[in-house]
Amino acid sequence: MLLLPLLLGLLPLATACGGSADASTGAAGKPGEVTLNIGDQGKDVETLLQVSGELANLPYKVVFDQFNSGPLVNEAFAAGAIQFGIMGDTPAIYAAPPDCR
Repeated sequence: MLLLPLLLGLLPLATACGGSADASTGAAGKPGEVTLNIGDQGKDVETLLQVSGELANLPYKVVFDQFNSGPLVNEAFAAGAIQFGIMGDTPAIYAAPPDCR
């Protein structure tokens, strides 16, 4: 299964790319507490990371938001609601903010 190594390799990068204020302070978190919001479909990413043990002892909080389709993941990413997301074959260009297309 090649997806798990890919996800684990991208997870640290996703935390470094969180540029919004929500990425540095979680919605329900304390100031200075880092929260990584991940967009997921069918709990695929969440299940892989939990079963592998990769979510244990992280220096930040991980919140999984579930979506029914790739376009909804794109919208959440473009709106800054998530910092990392997995989608199917929906072109990622649709995730770009309108002024960047």
